Amino acid sequence: MEMQNLKTFKSHVQRDLLFQIINNMKRERLKSNDAQMLAKDFLPLLESNSVEEMLSSLALLSKNYTEVAEVFVIYAQEYEKTVVPQKLEEISERIAQNDIEGAIKIAKGGGN
Repeated sequence: MEMQNLKTFKSHVQRDLLFQIINNMKRERLKSNDAQMLAKDFLPLLESNSVEEMLSSLALLSKNYTEVAEVFVIYAQEYEKTVVPQKLEEISERIAQNDIEGAIKIAKGGGN
């Protein structure tokens, strides 16, 4: 999965969360009304404008729902493995070009 494709990212998170909900309902770890509350709390996250924003929102929601925590861990790790090294490389290149302001902008989450 490409982390840059927000639509795909949202779709995968939604699918994996649904899997966690169904799995926990089958195991009687999650009641129907709790699953509905989780879904209600999750839906606004689909309005996120970036992968980073959605991950941040998932992190907050994971404090209330173990199902979200399970999904968050998967995608946070993938983000760390793919996006962080890319950003570090970009920052390093900017510093090598003596573009400190550009490096700072990237470090703060800004674009090129």
